[in-house]
Amino acid sequence: MTALLFLIGSALIGIKIVNLILGNILNKIEQILFGIIVGWMASTVCAFGISYFIGRVLFGAMLALNLIQILTAVIIWLTEIKRIRIGDWKGLVKFDYLIPAALLLIFAPLFYYFLSIRMFYPEAEGLYSGGNSWNDMSLHLAISSAFLSGDNFPAMFPVYAGEPLRYPFMPDFQTAILRVFGLSPYSALMLTAVPLALTITGIFYCLAVRIIKSRFASVLATMLFLFNGGLGFVYFLEDWRKSGKKFGEFWDEMPSNYANI
Repeated sequence: MTALLFLIGSALIGIKIVNLILGNILNKIEQILFGIIVGWMASTVCAFGISYFIGRVLFGAMLALNLIQILTAVIIWLTEIKRIRIGDWKGLVKFDYLIPAALLLIFAPLFYYFLSIRMFYPEAEGLYSGGNSWNDMSLHLAISSAFLSGDNFPAMFPVYAGEPLRYPFMPDFQTAILRVFGLSPYSALMLTAVPLALTITGIFYCLAVRIIKSRFASVLATMLFLFNGGLGFVYFLEDWRKSGKKFGEFWDEMPSNYANI
């Protein structure tokens, strides 16, 4: 619950910041989407600054930052809610906003499923992962764990001793914060990856609307972008034809990851 409040509080502050700076440029949906990113970035940078000064990631320091965030978000939004008339909320329930909402509902279960099987899902035998996450996810978990358990300040590369960490590590530091609050690596990764994937989906749609000026074409553009797997299906069809197997049988025993070709 503490980790969830950390993410919600920082997101609410970020939405308000975006509203104040870009309220005349971005619509309400865009303010929410960009606000989540801005809020999470700001809270992570603040947490890193505190931890860098202390020399380690302390639960007490992160809890204090979390309480300040939550209190700030409550003060900001209570004032905002009092100011807004009931009629102003009706503007959110209109066709322009229902389309991106529906788009996110379509992709939410897909993102959840495909990310869940690649985020070190815990089983009795150990941690499980799929796809190509052996290289990437292992590195991200190592960086996160180095901050959490290795007091990695200033940031050094956890794989090569003595080498400074030049990789953009703030997302991994964010998961370290959530793990300080008691989340498992799997939960910390899922709680950040799925919302951010949905946020990027919404931002892509909004960008397409601004460029194309057509809601239908923007939905199609988002679908094409996110379902794009390259031309690997050409090799898939060729190998299936040569195998002499039924389609379902070949599908279950694919010799290659054709989406990566």
